[in-house]
Amino acid sequence: MSHDSSSAAPSRAELLLQAFEGPEPELQPAHRALMRGLNVVWRAEGAGVPVINPQEPLAGDGPVAALAAALIGTADEALAQRRLAEVVRLLPRLLNEPPTCPPGRYAVPARMLAYLGEHAAELGVEDGHFELLPAHVRLMQFRGCLQDFRQGGRQIGDRE
Repeated sequence: MSHDSSSAAPSRAELLLQAFEGPEPELQPAHRALMRGLNVVWRAEGAGVPVINPQEPLAGDGPVAALAAALIGTADEALAQRRLAEVVRLLPRLLNEPPTCPPGRYAVPARMLAYLGEHAAELGVEDGHFELLPAHVRLMQFRGCLQDFRQGGRQIGDRE
């Protein structure tokens, strides 16, 4: 599906289809920037699990296309939406990679702290941090899921 300069911008459905055609995209800095901007919320059913808010996939106020464009530093909202769709395609593989973070104390992002509010302490968050124990890492390895929390200012999606 190609569009010449005289055609209308691709629809959201076309952008999604384009993102899922062909081989999986290589992880790019734009994907990392979008991952850092994901609006991750806590789904409380059962033992609870973090999920991306499907109605508002990016944190912030405004249209998703504009938020995505701002996160990757472009005025091209169609490109930004395509990169966001590619993130959706990349996440399952990235979340199933072995954990790369060692046990230790990790900061909880400010927007997650705001979301947790008064429930943060009962979820193990103290002074804006949580303790990732060796048992947690083993559980992530066993389950094959990755929550890549980093220390030292590094963000989700950054690689060394």
